[in-house]
Amino acid sequence: MRNYTVFKDFNYINALIFNNLYKIPNDIDIIVGIPRSGMLIGSLLGEYLNKPCVDLYSFKAKIQNKNLNGNASKTPIIDYSKVKNILLVDDTVFAGTTMNNAIKFLNDTHVKITTYCVFIKPGMTKNCNIYCSETEHIIPWNIMKVGSEDGCWDMDGVLCEEVPKEFDDDGEKYKAFISNSRQLYHPERELNTIVTSRLEKYRSITEKWLRDHGIQYKKLIMLNVKNMAEKNKINTGEFKARKFKESGLAIFIESSPRQAMTIKEKTGKPVFCTTICDLV
Repeated sequence: MRNYTVFKDFNYINALIFNNLYKIPNDIDIIVGIPRSGMLIGSLLGEYLNKPCVDLYSFKAKIQNKNLNGNASKTPIIDYSKVKNILLVDDTVFAGTTMNNAIKFLNDTHVKITTYCVFIKPGMTKNCNIYCSETEHIIPWNIMKVGSEDGCWDMDGVLCEEVPKEFDDDGEKYKAFISNSRQLYHPERELNTIVTSRLEKYRSITEKWLRDHGIQYKKLIMLNVKNMAEKNKINTGEFKARKFKESGLAIFIESSPRQAMTIKEKTGKPVFCTTICDLV
């Protein structure tokens, strides 16, 4: 399982990029980001270095960028006829497969390619020319993706929107809301376990919502009490903590800061709180 305790937030990543700008050669003409996450890093580098930044496919197609703000700071315009050196950027490098495939994709562009990433897996430094940190890591935009197989997932506030108090009547309003609630996180992989404090009697509605939104999962654990009055007597954070501990999984994805702290205290395992976008 991945080491989920090594979490790096946006502020840390931004500072790491800024403090390692000196490693980038001065003759770079364009920043080329590998979509999607490489574009996040590439955009920051483009701003700091005052260089044009384009995605991998736009560069290959030689799509011309434009300056849309004539009065403020201008986006550097690309002159493809003069491009000799590019910085090929991704957020992370593990085995190097994505970076190597991107290099092959650009093999007919006849430019010098310098590869760059923020984080590189320890022992894999030969797979990238420039990197900021050789360390195990989890970052904000991939924690919920890589946590799919190793994690327990909260339902309301993570997979779908929280139920407003005015709809939380344990009746028709509640059923109507959870049947039509807006999806928040869109998982691309099968989730291991969903642990929710929704009542067991709402299982069929919950399963239908998950099915309708294409969310695959191995297990759905719900709170088996009769009604909301009984639920209110239970510490739902402790309920989730108990199920998390029994699961043997590595991380819990939770929306409530208070419950996240309870789960952390009761299990000693990392909990990612979506409300504050941080690990507790």
